Formats: sequence, C-alpha cells, structure tokens
Amino acid sequence: MQSTLSTKLETKNTKKFQITQSRNKKRSRKRKKHNKKKANEFEPYKENKKRKDIPAGKRAAAMVDLVKLLGEDEASASRFNVGKGFKKRVVFDDDHVFETLHTDFAVKSIKEDIHLVVSCGCTDYQHWQAEVQLQSWVRLHHPGQITRLISGCRTEEERESMTKTSVTSGRVNFFFTPEFSPPKSAVVQSGNKPYWFLNKPNSVNDWLSFVKVHESVIVLIDPDMVLFRQFDNQLKTSEFPVEKGKPYAQLYPMGAAWFEWGMCTLGDCVDLTSTREARRFYDVGPPYIMHREDWMAVSKRYTTLASAALDKIGAKPEAEMFGLCMAAAELKLRFSVTTKMMVSNPFITKDEAWGQINLDLRDPDAGIHVIHYCHRYSVGQDYDNSSFRQGGFNFHKGHLPKPSTDPEGKSILDCDVPPMGMIEPEELLAKDKDPKKRNAFMIYRLLTLINEMLLKYKTINCPHYSLPDVRIYMQPDDVHWEGRRKWFIPDQHYPWSDIQLFPDDWTTSEEYDKLTWNGEVDPSDPRASQGRPRKREGWRRQKEAASGRAGVEPEAKRKSTDCVAARLRLPRHTGDR
Repeated sequence: MQSTLSTKLETKNTKKFQITQSRNKKRSRKRKKHNKKKANEFEPYKENKKRKDIPAGKRAAAMVDLVKLLGEDEASASRFNVGKGFKKRVVFDDDHVFETLHTDFAVKSIKEDIHLVVSCGCTDYQHWQAEVQLQSWVRLHHPGQITRLISGCRTEEERESMTKTSVTSGRVNFFFTPEFSPPKSAVVQSGNKPYWFLNKPNSVNDWLSFVKVHESVIVLIDPDMVLFRQFDNQLKTSEFPVEKGKPYAQLYPMGAAWFEWGMCTLGDCVDLTSTREARRFYDVGPPYIMHREDWMAVSKRYTTLASAALDKIGAKPEAEMFGLCMAAAELKLRFSVTTKMMVSNPFITKDEAWGQINLDLRDPDAGIHVIHYCHRYSVGQDYDNSSFRQGGFNFHKGHLPKPSTDPEGKSILDCDVPPMGMIEPEELLAKDKDPKKRNAFMIYRLLTLINEMLLKYKTINCPHYSLPDVRIYMQPDDVHWEGRRKWFIPDQHYPWSDIQLFPDDWTTSEEYDKLTWNGEVDPSDPRASQGRPRKREGWRRQKEAASGRAGVEPEAKRKSTDCVAARLRLPRHTGDR
C-alpha cells in the first residue's frame, strides 16, 4: 500500500515537473522570439561600405518612442553613448541621426508640456546663432525640451562639430537630416547663396516622422532668435494659449499673395473670399506655435507647398513661409495673430512689440519674449559711419567672423578668436539718434548674450581657455581695406589712435542724448586720451559766414582750433595691414 502510494506521488510529481518544464520552454521560446524581434528593430549599426563616415550607434525603426528606447536612467541608456562623450545617439539611417544630452523624454507635468524646435544648416554661421539661442533658453530655466534640426552634415566630423555646445546637460536634442536645398544651378538667392529655407519644412517633417514627440505644444523658431521670456502656451493662463486647432503666431506683414495662386484648393483656400480676409489669419511668421497633432497634420503639405511657392516667386524667404500658410489654410488652422511676441525691425512702428521693451539695459528682463536679429543695428552719425573706429557702434549677424567670407578664415567659435567688444550702455544710448533707442537696445541685448555664450562655449570646448584682453568690433565695411573687413581688432588691424571716441557730428547734431552720457570713459579705455570734442572750426566759419560775422576771430585762434578738430577727425589707417 505504501509502495503504491509512493509510486502515485512520484508519477504526480513527474507530471507536474514535466508541465512546469514545458511551460518554461514555451516562455523561453516566446522570450527568444521577442528578443529576436527587438534585435531586428534595434540591431547594432554595421558600417556601410559606400559611406565610411556613418556614425556608430543603434539603428532604430521610424517613429521611435525615446521614452521606451532610452529609458529614464543613465544605466539603461549607457549603451547608446557616443564614444566617450556624454551624448546618447540613435541612428535611423545614413542621413537621419538623433543625439541627446539627456534621457528624460516623458512629460511629467503640464509645465513641461512644451517643445521648442529650431531648423539650422550644417554651417558655423548658424551654429553660433543656435548656441546663443540655447544659452538664452538655459538662462530662463525654460521648461520642456529643445531640439535643433541640423540639415546637410555629410561627415562624422561635421556632425561632431555641430553638436559642440555651451551646455553639458539639460533636455537638449540634436536631429540630423539630409540637405534639402535645391542645387545652386537651379535656384540661387542674392549673394550667390543656395536657397536653404527648404531645410525648415523638410527637417520638421522628418523629425515628426522619425521621433515620437510627447509634448502637446511645439514652438518652431529661427536660429537668429533669442528668448527673454518662457513660452508657456500650453497653459490656459498664457498670454498666447494654444490648443488643438487653435495655433498662435507673430504677425509678419508680407501679405497673402498665395491666396490668388490656386495652389491650395481646400479649406480656407476656397472658403475665404479675399486676400484681405486671408491676411487676418495667415499673414504670419515665426514663432509658429501649434498643437503637436496640428503639426503632424500640416507638415507634409508644408514641404510640398513651400517648394511650389519657390517655383512661383523665386528664391525669396517668403516662399517657405507661404508654404506653411497655405498648408494651415487647407486644414482651416486659423492662427491667432499677435504683434506682442517679438521685436526685430527698429523702423517698424506698430507691427512688433516695441512698446514693451525695457530700456534699462542692465536689467536682465528685456520686456519682450523674443528678439529676432535679422536686420542691421547701428548708432552714431549714420549706418555707413557707424564703425567703432568712427565713434559709433553697430551689429550685424553676418559681420561676425565666419570661415565662408572672412579674409582670414576665422570663426567666432575658434578658441583663438577673442569675444566681442562692447561699450557701456549709457554711451550706447547717448549715441543712438532714435529717441526710442531701439538700436541701442538691440545691440546691447544681443552682444551681452553672445559674449555670455562664447565664454561658456570656449571654457568647455577649448583646453585651458582664459579670457583674452583684446576684443572684436564690427563695422559696415572699409572700402580702403582690400577684401571684406567687416570686423577688426584694435592694434591688430587699426591702431588705437584711429579709434574715435565721438562721431564726427557729435557737436553739431542735436539728436544725440548728451544728458545720458557726458563723454567720460574709464581711464583704462585707450580712447580716454582724446578728451571731449569741440566744435570744428570749419563748421563754425560756415555758420558765421552765413550770419555775416566771418573773420572776427584772430587767425592764430582759428589755427589752434583747427588743430583740435584735425586731431579728433582721425584719418583712416593707410599703412601696412
């Protein structure tokens, strides 16, 4: 009896073991099948024989959810590191590569529910602009994420160069795409430059196709924009609240000529009755602020219609902008249009937020959300005489050292290139003839932020970097200097004796604000030895001749005054350069 019972128990245990083993085998097969599927989806990238510059990393399928892929801890994401660096990388194909400084892609609160995106070319020129923008984003402790779309990098060296940055952490991403500019043989804009504006719609479309964006609100900005207030459009309490079907954008008074072209044949393209009515909702430009689902709906048509507009009007920046306007109109995505978000053109009276600017230039709050520095800005006698050499001051983004046009092949990001020169805000305001002081505002705000970025960028990327004593100053040009001379370093390109403290018309023009600045500079300033200017004798004699009092003063006194005037009107440098 005992033996029979024991045999039954053994048989029962054996069957139970066999069932358990069978289940384990099934689970094992299922796990292997799952792992094989995942391995196929994210297989290690193999070097392409045709392209030896393809980056190392993980290959991923389109529309990747980075929250699931990279996780939220450094350990799980460490296998995606780029070399020994701190960036993580996912490779989609030969031309589409994603890099990031973080692993925190989830939206944890409504405050974080916003994503800024900027489109750039693979050039040093737009790299420094995007870095200044990133510095302004970091300075604000801006919530959400920021992604830089970089088009046209052809080698790993170029990719590495474009991701050198002034920050080492934060929710910052880089997404590389192909170059979408038409060949110069087909389309060329002024200055014999390629029409790179098509990179924006195409890179946005690719980004939304390859990467799953979790934030509800996406803000598209240009690289030459800097931020002074947070975008909070995901909040109902925002000054510019955005929700699905209700986008916001800045007014750009460029018209709605596209309405008459017949390129778009849906929605508001046919429902609106006139160009004037179309301008109410679609006469807009960046910042464009829309819900994520609206961006995904509009992005494909944005690329198609931007190309069509380019064929229609030629290589003008408006072609790309008209493309987005038409794509939004087809879906009846009527923008709430504002003039209170941005300043850019100092000569515009009512279409930008100039009434909000803070002229206390030492105050970090500029009073507005965005500065778009796509124009030239100057103080002094006039633009042609606004060089620091001529007692003025100016700023133009194209005049900073850049390899493509600089006579010495320099870049403002090079370790051996000094930062930008600056004068005190009181002197800048006094020399601005505009009573509204818009040029002084733009110059000081921009150069302060640029120098802040340069210091952080070079401290991180230049070994043993220390701040040099010399500075770079911009100028319109010097026709007496062979080649382009849009910037200079005193005592390297011109002697300090050529640098005027006052503009030539300082004593004759009543447009200068001489109560703001009395003409004094720090004793260490090389211009301090010039002293205060006097009225030039030639001008005084002309005035006396007109009033019939010419020749009253002794000749010796006139001669002495002429010497002072000659010393203040320093000639251009004509010696060895």
